[in-house]
Amino acid sequence: MRKPVVYLSGNGGEREARHKRLILIDQEIRSGRFPNATSLGRLCGCTSKTIHRDLAVLRDELAAPIRYDASRMGYHYTREFGIPALALSEADLFALAVAENAVSQYAGTPLARDLRAVMDRVLKLLPGPVRAQHELAQRAIRFGGMPPAVIRPEVWSALLGAIQRRERVELHYRRPGEAQTHARSVEPHLLLAREREWYLAAWLEDKQVAPLYYLARVEAVRPIGQTFPVRAEFAPENYNRLGFNAMHAGGQAQLVELRFPPAHAHLVDERPWAETQQVSRHRDGSVTLRFETHALFEVVRHVLRYGGVVEARRPPALRRAVAEGAEKLLEHHRS
Repeated sequence: MRKPVVYLSGNGGEREARHKRLILIDQEIRSGRFPNATSLGRLCGCTSKTIHRDLAVLRDELAAPIRYDASRMGYHYTREFGIPALALSEADLFALAVAENAVSQYAGTPLARDLRAVMDRVLKLLPGPVRAQHELAQRAIRFGGMPPAVIRPEVWSALLGAIQRRERVELHYRRPGEAQTHARSVEPHLLLAREREWYLAAWLEDKQVAPLYYLARVEAVRPIGQTFPVRAEFAPENYNRLGFNAMHAGGQAQLVELRFPPAHAHLVDERPWAETQQVSRHRDGSVTLRFETHALFEVVRHVLRYGGVVEARRPPALRRAVAEGAEKLLEHHRS
């Protein structure tokens, strides 16, 4: 009887290091380059002695058909072989299930098809009993939310290529409430995902602003053939600093002040509203939240979603916008 697989034994760091080495050794042997313990040690950054132990694991515990060819002074497989996923813990299976469900976050984009294909190939490597365990774990996880908007494949491909080449494009975009599209020359910098919705972060040279375009409203992308420089404001550490809920707007950042009554102070504790927020707690149990952002329009939406329990105190423009939004809701829903 074959002894149980133990190549993932040990602490987390040891398991990860050994698994990475086994993957590299397997790939190198399958390449047909006839590697030996010395060359594999250089590849994996370890000693030949460690490589010999790993080869023993492949041969004895994973039944790898390894043979040393003296004439080629290296190892090869005598038949087709790939490392099976035999030893997965419950935590590993849960992580794999989360990853599989996370593919749904990209629904509506061509990327979803590619990710699904990769995940299917990974799952096919799982032996039957392990795959059955994975399926049980997978059923325990779901990513909810509204169905995603569908993005045109040609739009996705054109924007992704233009971002990689740093090439200006002519964007044909349909604004909300308008039947006709508008063409504008933009510098595409980032594809941004938020709640299964995708946006393009771009730079308008003529207006010196960085608007967001909802990808579902982009109807066509035409390359212009001009390149653009990398802009520091689109670096992750800069771009995310003054947005709100992944949304951005032009103009100067403003200090936002929100008040939460005692019964709803938990809304601040449950999750941060901003990376640089400041929280003040009062004797009556209420909480005041302060942070800076230039995306006031998104703060308005977020405040209104709580049905009036959150008070927007500053800046005045935010307070007016929340009041106007509430009045429109009342007007549309008055019986």
